[in-house]
Amino acid sequence: MAKRFAGRATAVTLVALSRPRTCFVSVFSLLLAFSTTGISWTWRLLSALIASYLVPAVANLHNATTDVTEDSYHLSNRVLAVRRLGSTRVTVVLVSSTGVLALLLAATSLATLAVAPVGIGLMYMYSMPPFRLKSQPLAGACTFALVAALPYIGGSLVSNRWATIGGSQLRLWPTALLALVMCGKFFIKNLPDFDADKRAGLKATATIFTSYRNAAVTAVLFEAGAYVAASVYVFASTASTLKIIMHWVVLLLCVGHATSFVRTFDALALNARMKWDMLATTLFVASWAFPAEAGYHMNLWLLSMLGLATAMIVPLDSRAGWYISRTSERHEQQS
Repeated sequence: MAKRFAGRATAVTLVALSRPRTCFVSVFSLLLAFSTTGISWTWRLLSALIASYLVPAVANLHNATTDVTEDSYHLSNRVLAVRRLGSTRVTVVLVSSTGVLALLLAATSLATLAVAPVGIGLMYMYSMPPFRLKSQPLAGACTFALVAALPYIGGSLVSNRWATIGGSQLRLWPTALLALVMCGKFFIKNLPDFDADKRAGLKATATIFTSYRNAAVTAVLFEAGAYVAASVYVFASTASTLKIIMHWVVLLLCVGHATSFVRTFDALALNARMKWDMLATTLFVASWAFPAEAGYHMNLWLLSMLGLATAMIVPLDSRAGWYISRTSERHEQQS
């Protein structure tokens, strides 16, 4: 019984560290590509869908193991969770998950097999020393942008035959706009870590500013501008009235929520807002990927929405309130 409980606790901790609710932007980016190419249904698409979820999940788990220094300032319980798991156990999980991910990408198509080394490599280089791309503002933003752009590119290259590489339907504007939206998200996601990164001496997109307020205003303007730019393309390329209405509602939600970061300074409150901001971004891409007609695209979209809803309801996230140190200080409010 004790072993069973310990095993269940380990599984719960691993899931929490993988942060499921943050993993669906990639999924909906892939679905957007499928709806663009009009590819016929095949079980290989399901393996691509699972892979698109696994990439950010594995990246989140790996990120938790490499961010111990800065996390010790305000995510002390997350650091404790990582130490309880042990480096050996985490390494085994990461290696096995990466192997599964490689097999899924290989099963999807020759195109996804070809881009797999690039995607998997960047997934680890994002937070792994000595590369640690996330600590370099420009490199970090560009790498984080691939969370949405790379699934879209990979999905656009998938064809009805495994060995045939598509790409005739690959559109540069959606790729660039998805990347722009995620760049904006990268600026926002660093705001809760402003104090911790400052203390750890890290040069992130937030800490290059002299005050939290300046960092927040810049990040909000960037993210809101990205939402509006992408929405112009969505409205111009969509004939469905339902999709236009849905996207308008989500756009207003996204921009409205982004502005709240300027008024929030407490680290605990900022992490709580990040939960809903990530949901807003996911819904933004989901409304963009909403299928115009019924069919397997709609079935996969609804299945992904069900997964997102489950991830939001089940409180498994290593940035949830109980992982955050209650001694977190308020950000210094400077004009």
